[in-house]
Amino acid sequence: MTRKTYTSPQVKARWNKKNYDRLAVLLPKGLKDEFKEFAWEEYGLSMNGYINLKIRTVLGISEDKWHPLYKGE
Repeated sequence: MTRKTYTSPQVKARWNKKNYDRLAVLLPKGLKDEFKEFAWEEYGLSMNGYINLKIRTVLGISEDKWHPLYKGE
């Protein structure tokens, strides 16, 4: 029988803090839903996915360099 594992929110928060930088985006009230719909309808992405795509495109960063933690998967 395979044992299921559980990762606590604290462990996930520590891992994220160690491996990622955070960026807050402030939008005028009501624009979030419009942006969310646009990202999904036009690109099939979440807001975060769309923002990441645009940042990566503008900076000219390859997919491999953008996700170095997932190499080999």
